[in-house]
Amino acid sequence: MRLFIISILFVSLSVFAAPKKQGFIDTYPLQTRSVVLSTQDSLRQAFNIPINDSLLGLDFKKRRKYLEAITSSRIAAMTPIDVRRFKELLENITLFAKQNADDDLALEIAFLTIRLNVDGLAPKVKEQRLLSLDSVSSVLQLDWLGVYTKHQLGVLYVNSSRSSKGLFFIFKALYILEHNLSDPKYEFILNTFVGRQAYIKEQYLLSKRYFKKAAQNQNYKFTGANVHLALAYRGLKMLDSSNYYFRLAKEIAIAKNDTVFVEVINGDIGENLYLEGNYKDALPLLHADADFYLAKKSFGNASNALVFISASYLALGEPVKSELFMKKAYSAAKSSKELRRMKPIYRQLAKWSAYSGNAKNTLLYNDSLEVISNKLHLEFNKFSGFEADKLVKLNASELDLLETQKDQEYSDKLFWGIVCFVFCFLVILSLLFLTYRANKKLKEKNLAFSNLQLTGKLEDANSQLKVYITETQQKSLTEKVILTDANWREFLQHFNKVHPGFVMYLKQQYPKLTKAEVRFCCLSSLSMSDKEMAAMLGVGRASIRVTRQRTRVKLSLKQGASLEKVFLKLLETIH
Repeated sequence: MRLFIISILFVSLSVFAAPKKQGFIDTYPLQTRSVVLSTQDSLRQAFNIPINDSLLGLDFKKRRKYLEAITSSRIAAMTPIDVRRFKELLENITLFAKQNADDDLALEIAFLTIRLNVDGLAPKVKEQRLLSLDSVSSVLQLDWLGVYTKHQLGVLYVNSSRSSKGLFFIFKALYILEHNLSDPKYEFILNTFVGRQAYIKEQYLLSKRYFKKAAQNQNYKFTGANVHLALAYRGLKMLDSSNYYFRLAKEIAIAKNDTVFVEVINGDIGENLYLEGNYKDALPLLHADADFYLAKKSFGNASNALVFISASYLALGEPVKSELFMKKAYSAAKSSKELRRMKPIYRQLAKWSAYSGNAKNTLLYNDSLEVISNKLHLEFNKFSGFEADKLVKLNASELDLLETQKDQEYSDKLFWGIVCFVFCFLVILSLLFLTYRANKKLKEKNLAFSNLQLTGKLEDANSQLKVYITETQQKSLTEKVILTDANWREFLQHFNKVHPGFVMYLKQQYPKLTKAEVRFCCLSSLSMSDKEMAAMLGVGRASIRVTRQRTRVKLSLKQGASLEKVFLKLLETIH
C-alpha cells in the first residue's frame, strides 16, 4: 500500500526513474558518472563530510551535524567546475544510500540539492520540487523532512511577496515542532523568523512573543535573539526591559569578541538613550551607528540612526545640524525602498517644521505620516488576522489529520487480529471492541479539550489586538499639531473617539473653564509634558504654566494635588 501511494504521487508530479532496487528513493532520478576519488576526497575535506559508511543509519540531528558546513554562500563562491564536481559527490552519496536501503539519507541529500540549488533551478521549478518533497514527508510521516521543506517554502514565499502563504507553511512547521518533533535548532530559526516578520509589520506584541521563545531556547543562546527581543520591547515602549536585553546581548557579544555586534548594539542603546531624553549621551553612539550602516550600504538602518541624530540636535536647540542630518536620513530612507523607514522621517519633519513655525509644512508632513501609518496598519491587520485565525484553523485541521491516521492504524491492527483469532478467542475480540470504543471516547474528549485551548488562544489574540489598536489611537493624538481652530476641531474629533464624554463632562462640572483651559485639560489627560504641549499648541512653556495654574484654581485643587491624577481618575469614571 505504501509503495502504491508513493508511485501514484510521483507519477502525478512527472518524476520518473528506472529503479535498480526496490525502495522509496528509486522514484528519484539519478545520473551516475565516474568521479575522481581525489576530487571527492578534497571536497569532503573542504565541507567536513565523512565517508559514506559514517552517514548510514543516523538520526536526522546527527546527519545534519555532518552536513551543516554545506551552505549556500560557500556553494555560490565555487567555480562552475567545482559545483559540477560537488553535484557528482552528492549523487555518489545518494547512490550509496540506495544500495544500502537508507531512504532517509537519500532524502536528506535530495533536500540539500534543492535547498542549495546546485542544479540552477528556476524559482518556480524549485518551488514545485519542494512541494513534491513536502508531500512525500507527509505520506511517509517524516516529521524532520516536513519541517525542513515547510521552512524553505515559507522563506521562498515570503521573499517573493507572498507573506500569507509563506507564514502558513512556517506555522505548520512550528506545529510539528510543538507536537511531534524535538528540534531546538529549528524552533529557534522559525520563532525568530516569525518574530522578525511581525516586527517589520510593527506588530510588536506578537514579535515579542516569538522573539522571547527564541531567546529562551536553552540550546541556542545567541546574541541576536536578545537584540530582537530588546527591539520588540522598545516598540512596546517598555524601555527598562529593552535596556536589560540590550545589556545582556552586549555581554554575550563581548564574551565572544564579536566587535561588529557590539557596534550594532551600541547604536540601539543610543536610540534608547534618545527616547529617555538623554540626547548628549545618545549622539556619539548614534553617529557611530549611522557611519557603520552607511559603510555597509544598509540604508534602512542608517536612516533610522540619522533621524534620531536629527531629533537629538533639534531637542538640544541646534536646528541647523538637525536639518542637515534630516536631509541625510531622508536620502537614506528613499534608497532603502522600505515604506516603514519613511514613518519616522515624516514624524521628524513635522516636528522640525513646527519648531521652525511653518504650520503649512507641519500639516503636510503629518498628513504624509498618516498615509504611511494607514498603509502599515493595513499590513498589520492582514498579518494579525492570519496569525490568529489561520493558526487555529491549522491546528484543528492537523489534529483531525492525526486522529484520522491513528484511527486508520488502529483499524488495520484490529482487522488482522480478527482474522487470526476470531474463531478461537471470542472473549478477547469482545474486549478489543470495548477498548476501541473507550479509546474513541477518550480521543473525542481530548479533541474537545484541544479545541477549548485553541478557542482560548484565539480570544487572547483578539484581546491583544484590541489593546494594540487602543494604544495606536492614543499615540496618534499626541502626534498632532494644534495651531488653528480647524486643527482643534480635528483633534477634538479624534480625541472624542478615544475618550468619549471627557470634554462634555469637564464642561458640565467646571463651566468656568475657558477654551484654552479645556485644551490644556485634554492634553494633560494624555500625559503630555509642558514642552510637548507647547510644541503642539505653538506657544511658549510659560504660557502652559500660566494655564496650568489657572486651571488648578478653577478645579479647586489643593496645593500638592496632582492635576494629571485628577484627569486619569475622570477618564476611568467616564469609561
